[in-house]
Amino acid sequence: MAAAEIQQTRNKRDRYRIWLGEAATPLNLFTLLLVAVAASQAVILRNTDLTLADTLDANRATQRAFVYPVLLQTYLSPDPANAPNNVNFLYAFNNSGNTATRNLRLRAACLPAAQQLPDPWILVPANTEPASALIAPHAGQTGGCSFSIDSIKDMISGKLFGYIVIEATYDDRLAANTRRVSQHAIQLTQITFSPPKLDGQNKTPAQFTAMLVNVGKHNCADDECPK
Repeated sequence: MAAAEIQQTRNKRDRYRIWLGEAATPLNLFTLLLVAVAASQAVILRNTDLTLADTLDANRATQRAFVYPVLLQTYLSPDPANAPNNVNFLYAFNNSGNTATRNLRLRAACLPAAQQLPDPWILVPANTEPASALIAPHAGQTGGCSFSIDSIKDMISGKLFGYIVIEATYDDRLAANTRRVSQHAIQLTQITFSPPKLDGQNKTPAQFTAMLVNVGKHNCADDECPK
C-alpha cells in the first residue's frame, strides 16, 4: 500500500476516534444525571416512608386506649357519725383514648404490711385474678379497696404500714399482640383518725386524713413497667 493511502487510513481512524469521544462525553453526563436523579428519588422515598411511619405511630398513640386511675373519694363506712369500720378508697379508671379497651383486667387492693417496703408490689397475691371490665372511649369504670379502722390505728401507732396497689391491663386494638398496662403503688403517710365525738346535742363525725405517696418502680405504663 502506498504511503499516501496509509496516511489517509490513519486520518479516517483518528477522525472516528474523535467522533466517538465527542459522543461519549454527553452520554456519560446523561448517565451521571440519571444516577443522581435515581439517588435523590431514593432519598425522598425513604424520607417519605419514615415520615409516614412516624405519622402512623403518632396516630396510633392518640387513637389507642389508655387507662389510668384517678382517686375519686376517700370515705368512712358504714356510718362515720357513729362507729365506722372501714376507710374506703374509690378510684375511677378512665380511658382517654379514642378506642375501647379489650380484655381489660382491673385490680385495686389495700394491703397492710408489718414493715415499710421499698416496693409494695410483692404484697400482691400471685393467685388472685383481677376483675374483668370494658371501658368505652373517653369513659370510665370505678373500683376501690378498704382498710379496717383497726389497721388504720395500727398504722398510726407504727405497727403496720398501708399500701394501695392499682393495675389495669388490656389489649391494644390498633396493635396486634400488644398488651398494655398501667400500674400504681401508693403508701399512706401522715395518717390521722378521730373517732366520732358527742358534745351535748352536737355530734362530730369521725375524721380520717392521709397523704398518698407513690413508692417503688410500679408507677408506670406499658414498657416502663417492670416485668
